[in-house]
Amino acid sequence: MRFEKYCASLSALLFSAALLSLAGCGSFHHKPNAEETQGLQQEIRSYYASVAKAFETANAQDLASRFTPEITTPMTRDKIMAWGTDFFSKQGRAQFRVENLVFNETGPASAVVTLTYSVTTTDGKGNFGGTERDVLVKRGGQWLMASWQAQK
Repeated sequence: MRFEKYCASLSALLFSAALLSLAGCGSFHHKPNAEETQGLQQEIRSYYASVAKAFETANAQDLASRFTPEITTPMTRDKIMAWGTDFFSKQGRAQFRVENLVFNETGPASAVVTLTYSVTTTDGKGNFGGTERDVLVKRGGQWLMASWQAQK
């Protein structure tokens, strides 16, 4: 009896996945064409423009909202919020600038990029920058950072 339930559940799951794929709701086998890839890459560039806006307005809450709620690598969303609050209280507005953006993988629901960036503050004392590997996911039509890892 258990095996029959398992088979029925598996069949229902596979049928649902097939329907979602046919309806264009899943990314099971759909590889974006060149035009779709360009559109997705533009959306991701817009994501980084929204990060820049958060730095320009010294808005820690806006900055933290650009990350998935469940992010843990390298820090949680709460820690990102605390870091932003501390940074902006000490430095005020700052300029976030994308120096280089390489698209390693781009799909309709997720992307992996290598980002080289700089952050400059008014007095220069809080300046920083680097290169990192970012994993982004698209949820509710919005790109969010799922994780990042500094590159050497």
